[in-house]
Amino acid sequence: MNYLWTINQIKSNKMINIDQQIADEMDRLVPDALYLQTLRKMKESAILRFEDFSETGRFIDSHTFSTRNPSVVLHPECTDVIIYLCGFYIQSLKGNLFFISMKETSQESDEIDRWTFSNEQLDEVEKVLWNSRANKFFNG
Repeated sequence: MNYLWTINQIKSNKMINIDQQIADEMDRLVPDALYLQTLRKMKESAILRFEDFSETGRFIDSHTFSTRNPSVVLHPECTDVIIYLCGFYIQSLKGNLFFISMKETSQESDEIDRWTFSNEQLDEVEKVLWNSRANKFFNG
């Protein structure tokens, strides 16, 4: 299963396929009940809250993530990746540091501006990810 969806891929399909994510989770040997509950709540709600988004985070080791997503270049000190709904992710680095790296493309030009944020508190990095990308993506 590919965990990364680009915003353009999702918008071009004009949907976020929550049903498929529920089905994929149900196919796991031990489905994550909290993840399923969050996905089902999202289906019923018009707006996704930060708390719901945060609850979709799931840890996988960096090797597995890289195998499933060969086009993504992880930080050299990445040990694990926390994957959130629709492919958003945060890297866990050696030394108890959480890290995100984003590319911003200007609508006026093709210039790409890369920025990073890291912190020892996962919830702080989640808030930056939510405020900079995920909230706009899910809630407009």
